[in-house]
Amino acid sequence: MTRYKVCAATLLILLGVPAAQAQESGAALGEMAIGRADAPVTVVEYASLTCPHCARFHADVLPRIKTAYIDTGKVRLVFRDFPFDRLALAGAMLARCGGAERHSGLLDVLFRQQQSWARAQDPVAELMQIGKLAGLSEQKVQACFSDAALEQSIVRSRRLGEQTYKVTSVPSFLIDGQLVSGGLLYEDFARLLDAAIAKQSPANPAPARSGEAPSEDEGIASTANLLLAGGAVLAAAAAVAVFLSRRKSGAG
Repeated sequence: MTRYKVCAATLLILLGVPAAQAQESGAALGEMAIGRADAPVTVVEYASLTCPHCARFHADVLPRIKTAYIDTGKVRLVFRDFPFDRLALAGAMLARCGGAERHSGLLDVLFRQQQSWARAQDPVAELMQIGKLAGLSEQKVQACFSDAALEQSIVRSRRLGEQTYKVTSVPSFLIDGQLVSGGLLYEDFARLLDAAIAKQSPANPAPARSGEAPSEDEGIASTANLLLAGGAVLAAAAAVAVFLSRRKSGAG
């Protein structure tokens, strides 16, 4: 199809005209996540694809978090769309249409090339090109942009974030249910993750330091050792006494 038809298919979205054909029960969004499902800590990210602070997080902070926490099985990251404008909504729809296997890669490209496609004279054509590079056909991208049910599901997901978790800005993160907002540095984010992980880990009693009273178990062990040592001394003394008594008897 021609570029004109591609633009026409997304014109209502980009102009902010509501999708009259969308059903209120539109398709439920599947959870898009990276990391082990049984990771002790879950982080939920709310982001808009046209948000510069979100793009900075994905470029500078997320790769380090992925290496230190996600790839090591400590953290699972769930991504939830929170589009601030219609263009961000179109990008979110494109990323969703790539499926779970392409979603993370498409997010990475969309954030890294944000300045190129979001400020282009024809952003629809730029999004189409990104979709093609990700292996999506032109027909697939057109169908994606025309999916009114998907559009409404993403909008409802944003409203759920606002109403349930009080998300008002992006990027925002739910770290084990605790809302944290703003473009955090890696060190700050790592500190929050470490604290959340520590809460999920069993407490490991530290050995008593110099000057500290030993624990009850340590006291019992120390007493037992003293008793054993005392018993050994008494046994040795008894053996010496028997030996000397025998020598004396032999001499007599």
